[in-house]
Amino acid sequence: MGFLRGVLAIVGLFLIGIGGISYWRFNAAARLDPQAGATYATFAKDLWRGGNPVESMVHSVRVKDGISADVATAALKAQAQSHNLSFLDEPPPQVPPPQAATPTTPPQVAIPTTPPQVAIPTTPPQAAASRRIHDFTFGDAQLSQRLAAWNSAYAVFLPCRVSLVEDEARHLWFHAVNLDPLIHGGRSMPPDLRQDMQRMWDQIRIIMDLAAKGAA
Repeated sequence: MGFLRGVLAIVGLFLIGIGGISYWRFNAAARLDPQAGATYATFAKDLWRGGNPVESMVHSVRVKDGISADVATAALKAQAQSHNLSFLDEPPPQVPPPQAATPTTPPQVAIPTTPPQVAIPTTPPQAAASRRIHDFTFGDAQLSQRLAAWNSAYAVFLPCRVSLVEDEARHLWFHAVNLDPLIHGGRSMPPDLRQDMQRMWDQIRIIMDLAAKGAA
């Protein structure tokens, strides 16, 4: 009888411990944003499908064929202005170097004898692989201050950057960091801050979609 009581006491303590842990985990989860589960489920699905964590954290829109980088750039700036997004100065675009002939050997360096079976490349590999990259930044100073005041680590996500990149097939893409985990992935933001962050992120995606179609 005493042995049975001891077993029941151990089982009771175990169940109490499990209940306490479950309550603690539920209480912690209850403080998360209501969309946190769906946000991480989408991330996991994208990661499983593509196997690339960076692609899973980035929102990408392919530019319509036939639209040049200059047209896409002008469209993005025009859409940002029409959606009241403050456009900050962007760095100059990284474009492929001109294919003009340049001396391959400095005059002071003697040209070594080359065996007949070895061909000398005429185009540096770096120039052949160069692709266009152009970055744009959009910011809201007041929103940045409010976000940093709530959690200073979040300030690294602002201002928002959109990149126009030419891929290996010479297709143009708009890329931007996916802000859904920032907005919904942790404990709930204050309602007004969350609403303004969501509004800005929605606008970023809208102008990317419209600019990819060349809409000015």
